[in-house]
Amino acid sequence: MDIPFDQSGDRKQVGERIRQTRAELHLSQATAAQSMGVTSASLCQYEKGKRCPSDEQIDAFCEKYHVDREWLLYGHGEKEDGRPVFVREVEGNSAGERLKQLRMEKNLTQSAFGRAMKVTGAYISYVERGSIPMTEKFATRVEEIHGVGKEWLLYGDESMKDYPCNSTLIHFLRRHEDVRELIWKAVQREAEAKGQEEKSELARNDVRILRTRLGWTQRMLAEKLNIAQATVSKIEAGDISVSEKLQERILSVMKATEEEQCFPDGE
Repeated sequence: MDIPFDQSGDRKQVGERIRQTRAELHLSQATAAQSMGVTSASLCQYEKGKRCPSDEQIDAFCEKYHVDREWLLYGHGEKEDGRPVFVREVEGNSAGERLKQLRMEKNLTQSAFGRAMKVTGAYISYVERGSIPMTEKFATRVEEIHGVGKEWLLYGDESMKDYPCNSTLIHFLRRHEDVRELIWKAVQREAEAKGQEEKSELARNDVRILRTRLGWTQRMLAEKLNIAQATVSKIEAGDISVSEKLQERILSVMKATEEEQCFPDGE
């Protein structure tokens, strides 16, 4: 429930500080209102001083945007420049730290970085300190403007920091068929190599299964396959890959043993 009108002599100041915070963080009334669990119309009345939000709504707003509650309610700690007062840096603010790292790598001030992003330098400062969270939308804008992967910004995935798969890259690929061809060939080579690796893994398993079911030693199986015992040992250990020719011999031996009914069905 809202604080009654006659018990809120500072309601206009509270409303002005909410509006001031919202403006500083570039928040719409709808977004800020949602964080407080009220309608945009209610927030509008708060900002005009016609009504005052409840303690629960104040707490929700302060927690969401890391605003100093004492400043919001009573003006304690008011800055000379009149800007909102935020709580200390959030612990574990790795996303903000990575944003600062990127800015330093590009040798940009917070103001210059903010201009490129069409936000204030103060906003960049708040994100870096963790006073406000980094959203996926913001990270996407950084990716598009500064050419760094948003997965790295948000989650610290170092493999995704450079050469991001963003819209700039997609548009470039659409215009350059020769580059697409090179990439597709690389994709196909990787797929073929993966397929060969899977076949080799299957062959290794076949060797183990075959020998176990028949109760053979590695030496006995090696004789059947006409290879060295050490080779069987290395295949089962995964130390060497299995050639296509050897895979065919393994399958041939397995088929022969099945025909001879060397082990029961369903075993």
